[in-house]
Amino acid sequence: MSQTPLLITGKNIVLENGLSECALFIEGGRISGILSPTAGEALAGTVPGIRRIDAGENIVLPGAVDEHAHMWEPSSHPEREDWTSGSECAASGGITTLIEMAQGEPPATTVAGLENKKTIAGAKSVVDFSFWGGCTGAVKGDDGTVTVPAACAVEELHDAGCTSFKVFTAWFGPGFASLSDFELYETMEKVAAVGGILGVHCENSNLCDGFEARLAAQGRKTGKAHEEGRPVITETESISRVLMFARATGCRIVILHLATPEALPLIAQARMEGVEVWVETTASYLTMNTDDLEQYGAHAKCAPPVRSEESRMGLWDMVREGYVDCVASDHFPFFDPERDEFSDNIFAAPSGMGGFDSMLPRLVDEGIHRQDLSWETLARLIATNPALIHGLYPRKGAIRLGADADLVIVDPDAEWTYSGKNTLSRVKSLKTPLEGKVLRGKVLETLVRGETVYKDGAITQKAGFGEYIRPLP
Repeated sequence: MSQTPLLITGKNIVLENGLSECALFIEGGRISGILSPTAGEALAGTVPGIRRIDAGENIVLPGAVDEHAHMWEPSSHPEREDWTSGSECAASGGITTLIEMAQGEPPATTVAGLENKKTIAGAKSVVDFSFWGGCTGAVKGDDGTVTVPAACAVEELHDAGCTSFKVFTAWFGPGFASLSDFELYETMEKVAAVGGILGVHCENSNLCDGFEARLAAQGRKTGKAHEEGRPVITETESISRVLMFARATGCRIVILHLATPEALPLIAQARMEGVEVWVETTASYLTMNTDDLEQYGAHAKCAPPVRSEESRMGLWDMVREGYVDCVASDHFPFFDPERDEFSDNIFAAPSGMGGFDSMLPRLVDEGIHRQDLSWETLARLIATNPALIHGLYPRKGAIRLGADADLVIVDPDAEWTYSGKNTLSRVKSLKTPLEGKVLRGKVLETLVRGETVYKDGAITQKAGFGEYIRPLP
């Protein structure tokens, strides 16, 4: 934690009520004063050795709280992304707190799995971090035996520091199996009982399997076939079912990585009926469409898939109307050769893309410059709302008195060309839709608890600087 007082001045500092020309006085890693420029200058003259950062006309945002982060550590493939490389990549994108998903080997479905993740991240992360707990379904082995998980040791995980729990309604491998309807309902009862929140990956597994098998039998296994194999109905049916269960159990939920605006009537109706439901989407769904699938194939694969241009614009309407609460990265990268071999069968390719360092620049480029998004709305989407949802606010997520001085300085008009070879991620993919894309809006500097962790292309803190943040219940 910083022992040297810091004064940050700027003409465009994004407070909770909008842009302000002001000065931020930071002591002990926290914001202890929000002052007029004149008062800030007067204060600086009375504090020996004070550090100064003048942001000028640049934008100063609260550091992003990424509620949907994936690391490949612990796993059998840490070469794809360990906590050091991943957190450094996150810092370069203005992310100051990572809320990591429960997958892993072992996953955070038990207290032991959670504590293992804490230990690894604590030794390696350069940004602060927290964790989702996980709940998995029963797994049927090749020999017919059924392994029933510690399904959802919700109470134990909650006592150990998890207020948020992740589940799938679509099968994603034996390490993190989807839940049956009864398992999902029972999990919602348990999460509701401890006052937690359930994040749900909403796709109908049976429909997805059937549609993909039918397309494969027709020889249609490339590009847009991925979206046709997981059409809108697979997402909206699952969302409808999850909302119905939430209504019956009183469980608070987050619909993760929403890809289709056709879910809007379902969400609006549920909120009118008192269901506490938050909606997350990602930068990929707001900036990509099925043309990218056709051009880049497996290198543009994620689940749910990116959808039509009409759907993309419909998601922006949902953002502007307040139905989308947060935007996350869903960072989950693979090396190019791992997908090259599936150029003729997108259904067999691994699903996921990198996003830590591109999320904020893409939202500035598309949202601020093309979609009439305000800076204060952007701050709510990437910082304040995820911090509120997951019990990290008011310490995280906003520029306010008493909060950690987690800040990102952005040049809103700087144009630069994204290339995987320059990313701080271990996965330096050169074949994603981002490769060679010119973006308007660049992260210049990222601070965690008042200390610069990234500036002008370089990491300035050692692995292990990041701290575990225990959510408020």
